[in-house]
Amino acid sequence: MLSFNPRIYPKQYASGTKYWLVKCQLPGCKPHQSKHSSLLEAEKERVRLIQEHSGGGMTADQSKAFRLAQYRLDTCHGDARGRGILEAVEFFVANFSDHNNSPTVEACVKQFRMTHVEGKRWDTIEEYDRYLPRFVERFGRCRITEITQQHLIDYVALHPSPFHHRKCLVSLYGFLSGTSKKLKNRAPCIPSNEALWIPKPAVGPDKEIVIMKIDEVMAALRLAQEHKDLPYWIWCLFTGMRPCETRKFWTRAGYGWDRVDLEANTIVVNSEIAKDKRRRKIIIRPNLKEWLIMFKQNGEKMFPTGHKLRFRTIRKLLGAKHAGTRDVIRHTFISFRVAAFDKSMAATLAEAGNSERIIIDHYLDLVVNPAHVRRFWRITPWTLGLRKSSRALTKIPLEKLQAA
Repeated sequence: MLSFNPRIYPKQYASGTKYWLVKCQLPGCKPHQSKHSSLLEAEKERVRLIQEHSGGGMTADQSKAFRLAQYRLDTCHGDARGRGILEAVEFFVANFSDHNNSPTVEACVKQFRMTHVEGKRWDTIEEYDRYLPRFVERFGRCRITEITQQHLIDYVALHPSPFHHRKCLVSLYGFLSGTSKKLKNRAPCIPSNEALWIPKPAVGPDKEIVIMKIDEVMAALRLAQEHKDLPYWIWCLFTGMRPCETRKFWTRAGYGWDRVDLEANTIVVNSEIAKDKRRRKIIIRPNLKEWLIMFKQNGEKMFPTGHKLRFRTIRKLLGAKHAGTRDVIRHTFISFRVAAFDKSMAATLAEAGNSERIIIDHYLDLVVNPAHVRRFWRITPWTLGLRKSSRALTKIPLEKLQAA
């Protein structure tokens, strides 16, 4: 048995030039890594490291095999040159790719989807549904071994969402090559993950968090009322749930109204639907309670059919500033919550499922006008003229609106 195993990783400089990184931990816990311009040089370095630092862990046969491998690497230049006839035949057999016996791209994607959906987040599954069918449409009938690095690079470069295409292809090829750490494949059909060579798209500057001002909140709710999507907007605006969490909460069996406790004024978000896989509890404040009572009495659907199209339409009508983000409602909730109830941020972290760094970097002091904060937490059905308010929230001090 070898005491350690140096690994070879394909890498790429910012200029696009490829190189191979040999990385391992030498005896004595000393890290080692070296860069090489060719795979052959990287293989030579790997052989040298094993010979020098095996600590007696190699048998005589293994030592002989590695010396032979080093000789071949020194003489063959990546092909059968420098070998005897028998060695050349062995090399050909070991490196021969029979395209006729490899599965098609369509079959590979189907196998990947059947195996990879289990336990995945909803937004990741949505990405697979959106981008992998396009890959199948382009290469579906081709054998997976016929698709080269250049095919993948050209394919991703032609699409307006290269980041998501690359991400999906790296996951797909990692599974098919058996190199994925998260999803094991006992029968890989390709030797390596060729998608790793697809250049990573340039990362732009961090996007500034965008929230709705109080007048924009009122305009959004009127548009949501007009497009029959008001329950979703109210729910997200006063609970701060993420879109993916809201979808699961109102569509999965055993959730929905069963998990809304109007007597204890709490909503429980279990770990199986939370994005960060942590259970948390959300407070039902007086204004949200009035909305929920009205929606429940009227039998309103909290996640209506066709919500995605309606939601996109409302964001576009609000203006270009809000058209590009699905999380604008959640951003608004967190900003108004910190401004109203929790300058220390401790309760906000527990209720929203965020880290302290995220709150400080993105949400702190986005809302500074106390009058706007009071108006936000006093939005009730009466505000939109839907029904008489059961409680005169305008007469309740802001600090008492923290809980019903």
